[in-house]
Amino acid sequence: MEIMLLERLFIALTVLSCLALLPLLTRVVAGASRRKAQQAVDGLGLHPHQPTVLYFWSHDCHQCRTAQAPTLDRLAAEGGAHVVPIDAVAERALADRFGVLTVPTTVVLAPSGEVRAVNHGFASLPKLRAQVA
Repeated sequence: MEIMLLERLFIALTVLSCLALLPLLTRVVAGASRRKAQQAVDGLGLHPHQPTVLYFWSHDCHQCRTAQAPTLDRLAAEGGAHVVPIDAVAERALADRFGVLTVPTTVVLAPSGEVRAVNHGFASLPKLRAQVA
């Protein structure tokens, strides 16, 4: 009986340790995405006076057409950023350079070319506004 109690305690401590490390792992992965994207910026023609949003999409992505594209159109119309749509399938090498694993993916760049954010999946208008500000 004492052995079962020790086993349960060990399992509980292991699970709690893993949960405690999850935020750190999330930050490490996000940082790695930004670093990889920063390396891929070299050689791109950026808009010199405002942030640029690289928008990776594909023809078969429903969320790209119905949610992300209209959101980015609105952001561009507000003058918040220069949006560059990139077909992730046709431009596979470029998508790989930016670490695109899913579409939609948006990469927010400062006018200097510094990577401000990488969003895997849909990014809302308020989130994008905050990232380009």
